[in-house]
Amino acid sequence: MRTLLAAVALTAGCGGAPPADLEPTVDASTLASVESSIRDIQALLSEREREQLSESLEFLVPATPGMFLQAAKGEEAPLLEAYRSSVDGKTAKEIIAEGKAGLTAETASRIAEVEEKLAGWEREEASRAETCEGLRILNLETRYYDDRRGIKVIARVRNDLDFHIRSIDVYAEIKSPGRPVPWLEGDAILSYSGGLAPGETREESLYPSWFTGDMDTQLTYEAEVAVRSITGPGKDDTVECALLDGEEREIRRLERQLAALRETLERFRD
Repeated sequence: MRTLLAAVALTAGCGGAPPADLEPTVDASTLASVESSIRDIQALLSEREREQLSESLEFLVPATPGMFLQAAKGEEAPLLEAYRSSVDGKTAKEIIAEGKAGLTAETASRIAEVEEKLAGWEREEASRAETCEGLRILNLETRYYDDRRGIKVIARVRNDLDFHIRSIDVYAEIKSPGRPVPWLEGDAILSYSGGLAPGETREESLYPSWFTGDMDTQLTYEAEVAVRSITGPGKDDTVECALLDGEEREIRRLERQLAALRETLERFRD
């Protein structure tokens, strides 16, 4: 797409630098002169400088994909004006300096935006956890059932919140002491017939299908439960206690984006 910006910028060879007053400049008289002058400039630069010039041209020249399509059809005026308004008559040093300054500022701004988004998710996660602090899981006990062919989890829960609880969505794991990897894990729901009233403590059992199967009765099993959400009196009265899977994926995406932007910023500062 950016033939003049990229292809031209990366095809020239290296050479010695001329005196400052003889440094070649971009000639935006025509698109042909733009191409040839950029070739002349690149021939005098190191590989790293050619890369910097290519990046700077792409940043500084306000060209759009549509302009390149127009130029390919013979309508060169819009693309030519984009070069004239931004880099005409400038040397490689001037273009690279302007490009690096602009790219550095833009990247720093994007880093700040991503950092603020991540901070926002941190605040959201803390807020959700604080909202659900009034739900107390006092005890978890694993028991066999169905002639010891499966395991159920008995959860003793106290509601110190100010509303009645219909159900609790949890993520549960079944482990054995000394084994960090769970035997079984997955989502499950603690449901309360009649609701769990404020100040009330009750025991309920988890019988999720993924707990069933032949179990080794010689092992000791322990349960770990993390509360994901609480449903209040109404079926739609849901309070999230932790980040959802999609939200966790978004945070991982932002973290990867932040790392890439920081690497880019360091490269521009070299």
